[in-house]
Amino acid sequence: MSRKVQQGKDRLLLVVMLIHLAVVLFWGISTEHIHTLWWGLGATIAAFAAFSFRPGTLFSRSVIAIGLVVFSAVLIHQSNGLIEWHFHIFAVLILLSIYYDWRVIVIAAFAVAVHHLIGLFSTLYSVYAPNPDLGIYSLHILFVALCASVLCYQCEVSVRNYKLINERNTQLKEAFDNIENKRRFGQKVSHTIRGLQPS
Repeated sequence: MSRKVQQGKDRLLLVVMLIHLAVVLFWGISTEHIHTLWWGLGATIAAFAAFSFRPGTLFSRSVIAIGLVVFSAVLIHQSNGLIEWHFHIFAVLILLSIYYDWRVIVIAAFAVAVHHLIGLFSTLYSVYAPNPDLGIYSLHILFVALCASVLCYQCEVSVRNYKLINERNTQLKEAFDNIENKRRFGQKVSHTIRGLQPS
């Protein structure tokens, strides 16, 4: 994928982040979780800074991916651990597959795993089931890892197919160019022969 195409994808996900920021702000004001706005605001600022510094690169994609995972954690926290909001993590991983870059998905999944492991030893966030233990955290990490694995595989298959299509297109173009060159050569020979014929 060209860097220009990846920059367009970066811009799209930055818009998605701004929408998330608006939701987090609205929900934070209407609940007791206004303090979580700072996490969302920090993630958005970091993503825009990364895009300004290195647009369309693995660096900008990675910061955006981590930022979206931060929004997953914030939304789960704002909902007081509502199980339905946990699905947001899977939606983020699927959304990141538009990059066709397995590394971004792995980075996002790793950020989720780190967050869960921190949560195991911290009481800062009430984002999980009541009195979660290592089994609950491990189950969450396992499901994220399974989802990420499938998406990584799909990204690699898509990239291989994209390259194969490009190679075939190049071969077809070369074949058509070769045919066109032969046709022109044939016309030139035909004109030459006609010019040699006595009138």
